[in-house]
Amino acid sequence: MLGAGGASAPGWPGGGTGNSGAGTVRGALPQGRSAHQTSGRRRRPPGAGALVLAALLLILLGGAEAGPTRRQAVRAPDHQTEAALEFLPEVEKGIFRLTNQVRRQEGLPTLTWDPALARAARRHSADMLLRGYFQHESPEGRTPRERLSAAAPYELTVTGENLWGTRSSQPLDPERLPRIIVESWLASPGHRANLLNPAFTDLGVGVARQGTTLRATQVFGAPRAR
Repeated sequence: MLGAGGASAPGWPGGGTGNSGAGTVRGALPQGRSAHQTSGRRRRPPGAGALVLAALLLILLGGAEAGPTRRQAVRAPDHQTEAALEFLPEVEKGIFRLTNQVRRQEGLPTLTWDPALARAARRHSADMLLRGYFQHESPEGRTPRERLSAAAPYELTVTGENLWGTRSSQPLDPERLPRIIVESWLASPGHRANLLNPAFTDLGVGVARQGTTLRATQVFGAPRAR
């Protein structure tokens, strides 16, 4: 697995890939690559562009209030791609379960599934696939902190984000993917720091696939008040 290291820090580093820093519910596989980023106090960078998502995706991703429950698929516009985009809730649930399992083993509180963070995670995974990039910032320069703060119906005191992606001609096994993804994050100091950050209380996961290309986004948060 290819991982990007880094330490938690207030604010968001500019450009590139990095780490962005919540269990109750409110055949060889290809190598993957991952990235992580963590943010502390809320910042609003000057000149940040608005994230542009197709109206079709915004409608699709508006559901799943109780967490990932079923596979959803939509065909993207022909000018972007000919492959269908689908979400993998079984993989999302597996990542959520394994994350809390690791935290329990380390003596940390488990995280709560947050539907708003999960929608934000799905949107980012889908956007990376549809527009062909793999990083925390959107092509317009919108940061994870901005995305997550806009998605949550409450103020976030701290946020985090782990990314993972792969592309291969081999079939993707949804039963093995959660462990492969979580173990790759645990092998990277920056990703591991997000997974085991005691400041986080809430978690959302979004996994999207387009053919044999996959993007996974894991977002963490802690609200100031409910």
